[in-house]
Amino acid sequence: MYSSGRVTGGATQAGVQAQTYTFFTTAGTLTAYTLTPTPAITAYTAGQKFSVRFHVASGAAPTLAISAIAAPPNLVKQDSTGAFVNIAPGDIPLNHVSDVVLLSAAQALVTDLPGATSLSGAGTLWTSQTTGAARNWQSVAYGNGLYVAVANNGVGGRVMTSPDGVTWTSRTSAADNAWDSIAYGSDLFVAVSYDGTGNRVMTSPDGITWTSRTSAADNQWVGLTYGNGLFVAVAQSGVGNRVMTSGRQGSFDPSTNNILQGGRTIRGDIVFDGTNTATVGAVTINKTSGRVNIAAAGTSVVVTNNLVTAASHVFAVMSSADATGRVTSVVPAAGSFTINTIAVTAQASFDFVVFNFS
Repeated sequence: MYSSGRVTGGATQAGVQAQTYTFFTTAGTLTAYTLTPTPAITAYTAGQKFSVRFHVASGAAPTLAISAIAAPPNLVKQDSTGAFVNIAPGDIPLNHVSDVVLLSAAQALVTDLPGATSLSGAGTLWTSQTTGAARNWQSVAYGNGLYVAVANNGVGGRVMTSPDGVTWTSRTSAADNAWDSIAYGSDLFVAVSYDGTGNRVMTSPDGITWTSRTSAADNQWVGLTYGNGLFVAVAQSGVGNRVMTSGRQGSFDPSTNNILQGGRTIRGDIVFDGTNTATVGAVTINKTSGRVNIAAAGTSVVVTNNLVTAASHVFAVMSSADATGRVTSVVPAAGSFTINTIAVTAQASFDFVVFNFS
């Protein structure tokens, strides 16, 4: 399996989740390994990562040709000083399984070597990088493929973003407050500040465009975290109100076409966007849910709805009392659905909800 921070190439999301992608086994010689991943790559690009089993112990300064691309990179390790040096004879044991990360087109790092220091021990060895601007950077969070940092000083540019932690771009915060902490959760970056008037919180769906929010109190908010559907912030000022929370107790609007992987627990009510109509008979409701009406002795109603396809799942129930009426079937079609019922004694109402499964 290889990636550059997220599932790429031809690897499927379903395959990764099912762990059908394990490792690729090398061929070639002890100084000139070859690797044939599926799917193949077309160029050596920094950040590509492969899970590899080495079929033979390493010789001196081996290379790894991937997908038969010319000018293969040298396999390297990280020494005790943090420098990248060529793999030596025997550094890679027979049948050793490790991640191989392309540092550049010329070097590929073998991680998890016996007795070696590598990037797999991230957090031990550090490398200086250049920030987007000279600020007092206070906090950094990662989410949606992006690192986002906040600062407590400077005119503009109190936010910076990076896809890899190396190259940073200055961004404009919602206000020039002393932003002390940032967290990511529920598809949202949230930051809190030490100062400001009525605007000590800001939010962003992408880390780039920010919106001011009102904090529970104008305290000196210095810490923020996210967990179990809830943002929790703490302050170093205030009387009896030095903690504030924001989360899922109320309504939650998921982003369009959002796929919640791994399951999601929802506590409380689920509210669908809907329309209740007084129209009796055929009607147009382009919403996820709604209420329609069938006249006395009626047995069906056609609802035009642009969210519905022939593959949609539409559920309907009678929402008014009737001696005989009940739903017998709901038939979806492209752009509409039909609720079929046993003939109602009097005019009756029916509620529906539309689900589209990906």
